Amino acid sequence: MLRNLLTILMVCVFANSYSQKVGLVLSGGGAKGLAHIGVIKALEENNIPIDYIAGTSMGAIIGGLYAMGYTTDEMIEIFQSQEFYQWSNGIIPDEYTFYYKKLDDDASLFTIPIRIKDSIPSPKLPTNLIPTHQMDVVFVELFSGSSAACNYDFDKLVVPFRCVASDIFNKKAVTFRSGDIGTAIRTSMTFPLYFKPIKVNGNLLFDGGIYDNFPWKVLYDDFKPDFIIGSNVSGNSLPPDDDDLIGQIESMIVFPTNYDMPDTLGIIVNSKFFDVGTLDFDKVEAIIAEGYHNTLRKISEIKSSITICSDTVMLAARRQKFRSSVPPLRFSSIDISGVKNTQKAYISRNIRKRSSVISMERFKQEYFRLIADEHIERIYPTAKYNPENKLYNLNLNVDLRPKYNLQIGGNISSTSHNQGFIGFSYRYFRRAASTLQFKTNFGRLFTGFNVAFRQDYPTQIPMYVTLQGSVSRYDYYNTSNDPFFIDVVPSYLIKTDGHTKLDLGFPIANNSRLRTNFTVGNTWYDYYQVDNFKKADRPDNTRLSYFHTHLSIEKNSLNFKQYPSKGRQQFIRFGYTYSREIHAPGTTSLILDDATHYHSFLSMRVYNRSFHRIVGKYFWMGLLFDAVYTDIDAFRNYKASLVVAPHFSPSVHSETVFLPSYRANSYAAIGLEPTLILGRRTFIQSGVYAFQAENQLLEAPDKSLLVTDFKFDPKFSFNLGFVHQTPFGPVSIFLNYYDKESSNYYITFNFGYLIFNRRGIEF
Repeated sequence: MLRNLLTILMVCVFANSYSQKVGLVLSGGGAKGLAHIGVIKALEENNIPIDYIAGTSMGAIIGGLYAMGYTTDEMIEIFQSQEFYQWSNGIIPDEYTFYYKKLDDDASLFTIPIRIKDSIPSPKLPTNLIPTHQMDVVFVELFSGSSAACNYDFDKLVVPFRCVASDIFNKKAVTFRSGDIGTAIRTSMTFPLYFKPIKVNGNLLFDGGIYDNFPWKVLYDDFKPDFIIGSNVSGNSLPPDDDDLIGQIESMIVFPTNYDMPDTLGIIVNSKFFDVGTLDFDKVEAIIAEGYHNTLRKISEIKSSITICSDTVMLAARRQKFRSSVPPLRFSSIDISGVKNTQKAYISRNIRKRSSVISMERFKQEYFRLIADEHIERIYPTAKYNPENKLYNLNLNVDLRPKYNLQIGGNISSTSHNQGFIGFSYRYFRRAASTLQFKTNFGRLFTGFNVAFRQDYPTQIPMYVTLQGSVSRYDYYNTSNDPFFIDVVPSYLIKTDGHTKLDLGFPIANNSRLRTNFTVGNTWYDYYQVDNFKKADRPDNTRLSYFHTHLSIEKNSLNFKQYPSKGRQQFIRFGYTYSREIHAPGTTSLILDDATHYHSFLSMRVYNRSFHRIVGKYFWMGLLFDAVYTDIDAFRNYKASLVVAPHFSPSVHSETVFLPSYRANSYAAIGLEPTLILGRRTFIQSGVYAFQAENQLLEAPDKSLLVTDFKFDPKFSFNLGFVHQTPFGPVSIFLNYYDKESSNYYITFNFGYLIFNRRGIEF
């Protein structure tokens, strides 16, 4: 044993005197590029030195981290982290979601931005499928310090580094040898349509794999190593299928790459994957293991060509020395570019500087607050170190959204719930940010029109003011599970509401806000007093003229605006309503005289819907609590009292049917929503709910309202369904059950959103 150790030591000493240099080149390949970590791990375990490193795309990320002194274990930890999953998929963490900026949800499936050029409107097509806000700020956090430590010279990293991007306008590869490491790597991995490109020196740069996916020539030309080890996980594209859009685009723009490095220069470790997609980062361990074992299979061949041994102690010391020289990320100034001076002033006032120095955590909070503003499409941050004050100067390059936007949406259903939606918005952005919106819904169940104007004020205490007018008509049917092409009986309840709202909102925390509301309006209810009415019968009409105000504290971090599977929504709301009831009897009424009554009542509602991880990352449990208290007195008759009363509607479908069993002046309800996550956007979800009224609302023999004393008689409901959240909207199929006399079960298939105008009186 001692003789073998002495032999190895003598070989290493002799080899070091020769100063043989080894370069490592890493190909692009998306998630498959994680195999490079396994390659590096196998080389280090066998004392194979890495003196230079170059990479493209995913190879640039792995190569850059290694060049900055990250170990393979640290890289594995990064790629297995929740933070990496979020930024690679464009997900903003809950703690940075800025709910204060959020506009009211609507039924839009997609938005078409419209630019005006030479007085001609034209649609602006999306340039990326995955939002890059989270990625862009993470790259500042990961790479800015190391860029400063090497004085923006990639030769002064722990391992000299090169990466390649593509200038598609000038049709050439661009090699990064200096500058900001994050910017270099960010451009190298920007595959068209997946991620939004950035400009460097006035040119849009994209994924380096377009022109050079295996930059062994760059490595050789720049460093002249004695031996090159290549790690390749890619190959030139096969002919695409006729329905493979990404494959067709790749074939059009990606130049063939020479993956056959001459044998005289080195050796290539090829790792082939047939079941790993570009973004399959959930297979980290298996991909790394493949690269590791493929390298071990060639380790004897590599050792026969490399006579030098790496000094692991010296490498660890170099890493420690470099990383200890990284200046902490603290910012002294913020420069804003890409927008006009008045717009810079608005953005600057939104960045609340509490001291002359801004920490990275503080910047992240302010950054995500800014990108939550609907006027801002993107903010690309970069940091430059100032050695004089030992702080960083931060530059925010801002892209604004187009002023004009067309929204199209609605819902396609197997029932009578087919809806159409068209919206239009205009944005005006100067020292204050203003938005004017027009929205219209049309369908059998719901028809509505809404116009809203919102203005945001970046004052010391930020606030927004929204003024909106709305007209809505709900047309409930005797049955709601008939296909849309089958006739149904005449409506038994039509609700028409017209109101004007004034909202004032203030942020409390990132995902919560304080909102106060003032509403004046009129609601007309047309209904029959019996279920077996005739077409010739005239319905009763109850008109409610009202003033309503409420104060609420709201929090919302749900991951989808309909059919959520993670996050939470919570609010507590205090309200007051003053109204005048005018009643005109119909032919099915036993109370035949007109009447006018005045009502005033207080209300309070406490609501919580939250999802909690139960088993691993696949099984979650939703918890629902909904409690309403009001002191509403009796209206003219039972039906009038019933239609005005608050109602419990925990599911999407329950919003579309009139359910007397789940209406009461005051109630409490709970629910459990087990959710099985099948994918990031696909899950199976069920719900079991229990509703208990404080006092049941019953119909007296003369059709007036009969209020019972409290009786424990919970009403249950249930649903079970499958949901896939497409980039445009949800596809769902659900079985719904309600505890009522007839038509207990409803099976519905929907694509799109069933989201209606806000009600005039909000409990």
